[in-house]
Amino acid sequence: MSITETKGCEVKGEFLWSDYYNTKTEFSGSLEGEYLIIREDRLVQGRYLKVSANLYKFKIQPSDTIVGTSYFENEEVASFKIMKSTTLNAGQLSSFEHRCDENSKKYGIASIGKESHIFLDEIVEKQRSFMKSTVASLSTKYTGTISYGQVELPMVSYFKPGGYTYMEISFQNLKLIQAQNPEYAWSSDPNKKEIEKYPIDSLVMIDASNQQGLTQNSFLSSIDNGYAAAELKYANLDGRNAHRVKLVSPDGKDVQVFYFDTDSFYLVREEIGLGLSVFKEYKEVGGVVMCTHSVDYKVGDDARILVLETMETGLDIENELFFIPKNYEGKIVDGEKELTPTNLANQEFQSGNYERAIELYTKAIALNSYDDFLYYQRGVSRYNLGKYYPAIGDLERAIELNPHKAEYFNYRGLCKYALRDYNQANDDFKYALAIDSTYAQAYYNRAYTQFSLRQSDSALFNLNKAIEYNPNNPNYYHDRAVLFLQQNETYEAVRDYKAAMSLGYKDHGSLKNKLGVAYFQMDDYDSAALYFEGAIEDDPQNFQYHKNFANSFFYKGEYDRSLKEFKIAKKLNDEDDELINNMGLCYYYTEDYNQAIDCYNRAIEINKMNPSYYSNLAFAYSGLYKYQEAIGSLTSSLEYYAKAPMVYMERGKLYKLQNDRFAACKDFKKAVDLGLDEAQELLDQNCDF
Repeated sequence: MSITETKGCEVKGEFLWSDYYNTKTEFSGSLEGEYLIIREDRLVQGRYLKVSANLYKFKIQPSDTIVGTSYFENEEVASFKIMKSTTLNAGQLSSFEHRCDENSKKYGIASIGKESHIFLDEIVEKQRSFMKSTVASLSTKYTGTISYGQVELPMVSYFKPGGYTYMEISFQNLKLIQAQNPEYAWSSDPNKKEIEKYPIDSLVMIDASNQQGLTQNSFLSSIDNGYAAAELKYANLDGRNAHRVKLVSPDGKDVQVFYFDTDSFYLVREEIGLGLSVFKEYKEVGGVVMCTHSVDYKVGDDARILVLETMETGLDIENELFFIPKNYEGKIVDGEKELTPTNLANQEFQSGNYERAIELYTKAIALNSYDDFLYYQRGVSRYNLGKYYPAIGDLERAIELNPHKAEYFNYRGLCKYALRDYNQANDDFKYALAIDSTYAQAYYNRAYTQFSLRQSDSALFNLNKAIEYNPNNPNYYHDRAVLFLQQNETYEAVRDYKAAMSLGYKDHGSLKNKLGVAYFQMDDYDSAALYFEGAIEDDPQNFQYHKNFANSFFYKGEYDRSLKEFKIAKKLNDEDDELINNMGLCYYYTEDYNQAIDCYNRAIEINKMNPSYYSNLAFAYSGLYKYQEAIGSLTSSLEYYAKAPMVYMERGKLYKLQNDRFAACKDFKKAVDLGLDEAQELLDQNCDF
């Protein structure tokens, strides 16, 4: 954000949305009461934004950081903060500038200028002329590469009149094949070790040819579907002059933007859906003009780069190339009777192949950009991959198209929760429940969010509601038990943990351990030991379970058994200072002072900052009548925590045994000053001077 002009209570400036395709907008703002209200006025660079619908509200305050709320079409959508650049350290500022530079290089600079004097009909006529030249009348072979991120894959494609198409992508001596003939389409994925066969109306090869820009012109498709020109402007794409055409669908809900070179009229940039495509290079091969280098961008995803290197026409290609090989001995699987883009995407989604699902949902959206469910499914796929910002974009589009689906708000809330925007997440779960007051998962998610906001009572209320509407979900009982335990309501926690176990909570070992902890807090060490032992049976290599099991015997006073279990735990982790200290206590209580001293010294070696380890060491030295060593250890303890009255009193007793009455009385007096009443008697008996 940069300020370009101030006048009285008014301000003008620019927003640079670097991560959103290097987009820049102009804004104006004015004071309204104690708030600065900013409205975006005009898109000046980058990808299309509905700027007239955006509003930003800031509360004026004397600070280098101001917090605001953004609105889209008068609905609150996010909270954010703006900081002065001077508050950033050199590293932060350098990182920000580097990110802006990288986005500028990645997406380019698309500057938007004044109204163009060209007519839409002229552009349409040019595009139809290009399409006539690209209609394949001869058998053709293309070679090139398809790149995703840092992975570049060789590609070869064959086209033959009459509905024959074949594409082969190579990867580490493996070949992914997609083909189509007049009878059926088929694909061969070496990872699946089978061939899938589809009806001819599937999207498989339509997609393959579209990827190469050979059979599809999205601009003409939109014109033929009734899209109208809302703007024709001049533009400049990294020094390349272009006509920018903004098309709007008949219902006004969809906007698409196309850039055409002013000299050649080649399509050089395309903004459809939530993506961005750039067509970098065209070549004429055999009288056919084709794009040989294109890049597809989507926020949060790797760019897809297509490079066509050769084109050969008039080839004699045998038909058998486009059919399943006759000598194929593997398994052939029949696809669905009607493999629509949505069906293909849903299959991948159900299989957990979210990257592929996203690709297919994107293609389905290109065919039907008003289907809210497609945006929702793509948003959930991105959420499952941890791509929260793009997921929010999809879910907001789904909500815009259909604001009556509770699950849309629920998943948007999950994305915001993952981004730690707990207040906004809480609001989304509230919106979901306003639509469906019986939505158990939304109650559960809201409870989780409120717990993060430290609103324990509200979290408990919503967990109760989640259980009311879905009493068979073990996770709900488990998390309510966690909340009860933190509120020291251990009986209720035990009840809910047991309910979770009876309903089939997946992690039995963890659940048994938590039940053991609950009983431990109730001082029921026998029951605690029983559950800790059960946890060990489920996960014998879990150090914490063994440690807890040993502690249950320690607090029962069964030091020999406790020591045995501590030794088992120590084999799994010999760097846990607390465990080694507790082993020392076992030795101490069984009067094996030398072993106790070894353990305490080892615990101190691992963690020298714990004063109780020095105190324990002192008691062990006292057991061996090594009073000077004991005094030294207590002194070390006080160096790390000087407000321990009991330590002063114990050191005073040792000074007394050493006949150092002055030092003893000084320590007794310090213990009294720190509030230890029993030290008063020692002070009265020994310090009458």
